Amino acid sequence: MMLKRSLLNMTQPLVSILIPVIGNPAYLELALTSALLQTYTNIEIIIRDPSPTNEIQLLLEKSYLPFSNKITYIKEFQYTSKPQAFQKMINYANGDYINFLLEKDLFYPTKIEKMLNYFTDDSSKNIKLVTSLSEKIDMHGNLFSNDLSKEIMCEEDLRLDGLSSGGLILKNRNYISGLSTPLFKKRDLIEPFGHFAQQDFKQEPELASWLTLLSQGSFVLVADKLIFERLDKNITFKKSNLLLIADWIHLIRLGKQYGFLRSLTVKNTIICQVSKWINTLLLDQQKILTLEERYELFEYKNFLESFQINP
Repeated sequence: MMLKRSLLNMTQPLVSILIPVIGNPAYLELALTSALLQTYTNIEIIIRDPSPTNEIQLLLEKSYLPFSNKITYIKEFQYTSKPQAFQKMINYANGDYINFLLEKDLFYPTKIEKMLNYFTDDSSKNIKLVTSLSEKIDMHGNLFSNDLSKEIMCEEDLRLDGLSSGGLILKNRNYISGLSTPLFKKRDLIEPFGHFAQQDFKQEPELASWLTLLSQGSFVLVADKLIFERLDKNITFKKSNLLLIADWIHLIRLGKQYGFLRSLTVKNTIICQVSKWINTLLLDQQKILTLEERYELFEYKNFLESFQINP
């Protein structure tokens, strides 16, 4: 079911803000309000709701849809993976530009305007992705300390070629922040979300899509903190598993092929991290691995060792 509001015909490029709902109405209201309060006004907001209840629908029909022609609400019960859901939302989008907004996060009022200015001022049309620093907040909206958020310090906006920036985010994804931060052109995402070089990434779909963009052009990091990213007070990191390790083996192979791993520091940092994941999994006595899985992990170890010797 789709409840859609007509959009004003404006000469400025249309930006689609895509909100994939998980099912927290309180967070959704805050996120949606932050999108509606953008200083850049030629936006559409698409909300996809797969939740089993009608709580979100009733909220939107009562408090938002009657008062805004920018919102499209889509109720879909069909199960899809996250990357598939994100791609469906991109397909629904009418905008020239795409920015996801997770319901737990908040936009700063000038976020879209400041990021879009880089695209519109780029006469070379070489910019493919604009991101920014972010402020980390807890579930109540309180700021996390700098130590906990491990934030990147940047005094002025940074523009890098795609290959250098691709290596940078592979080494430290804090340079691109979470899914809610980057703005990109819809037409530049030339593969389905979660794919890079025709490879489907199960555990690192966002990185795959960012590399798809950066393989075509340059990257801008705005020094201003234009988004509030909500983190759990007990921050958890991805546990090593076969799918995660397999994704990173593909990232290393493709990173070399596309030129993202030109920096020896970047290459060694990534190899060291993936090697630790492999060793952790092999030594985990609570994780029962089949002979085939152990063989696969040892194959990955051999690949990493040979990659270091013969880059």
